[in-house]
Amino acid sequence: MKSAVIFFHSGSQSIYKKRWIDKCIDSISDQSYQDFDVFEIDYSGDMNMLCEITGHKYKFYNKKLSNHIEAMNFIISKVFKLGYDVIFNTNIDDYYHSQRFERQIKLIAGGYDIVSSNFNYIKEIGDGDLVFKKLDMHKYGSIEKNLSINHNVIAHPCIAISNRFWNAGFRYNENLIGSEDLDLWKRSVGKVRFHIIPDFLLFYRIHENQITKNHKA
Repeated sequence: MKSAVIFFHSGSQSIYKKRWIDKCIDSISDQSYQDFDVFEIDYSGDMNMLCEITGHKYKFYNKKLSNHIEAMNFIISKVFKLGYDVIFNTNIDDYYHSQRFERQIKLIAGGYDIVSSNFNYIKEIGDGDLVFKKLDMHKYGSIEKNLSINHNVIAHPCIAISNRFWNAGFRYNENLIGSEDLDLWKRSVGKVRFHIIPDFLLFYRIHENQITKNHKA
């Protein structure tokens, strides 16, 4: 399957510490599955090229957009129009287990449309990270049931998206900043196949450790 990794950000160098971005990129470079290309957009319109990964085809966009939802809709649509089968979404301050892509692409190939995983919340302690909470999505039971009560059990920074899903016309609602992913999953319940991998493949950095008080890009 033809796959791509996407990164989207704005003002990242004033929000995130460089070592966080480096750790994210390292976790992508060290994936057990290596057959992917890389697409990045700085939607501030600046030329902050942060995510080129050695040995992988790389495309950068510097396009001024209003918010991260516009950026996601833009770059996902661009990539799928180029004929890719699956996109791995990322956040540039989070990082990932080395088998994330391998595990997810097998499930996409098996017919799932959205694949996520359990995840760890982490805090930075000195020069390292401390896992302070493991979020087990499976304990909540049915994905459909939990989405219907506004509990988003799909970990957005760790989703793999099939072109079947996107080509069916699903998009993020640009008027719903903060709940755009929950809204998208709720609209697609019963129309696509979701799966949450029971292992902890995402290390999610909490917001309070940012350089500034801005929200995550």
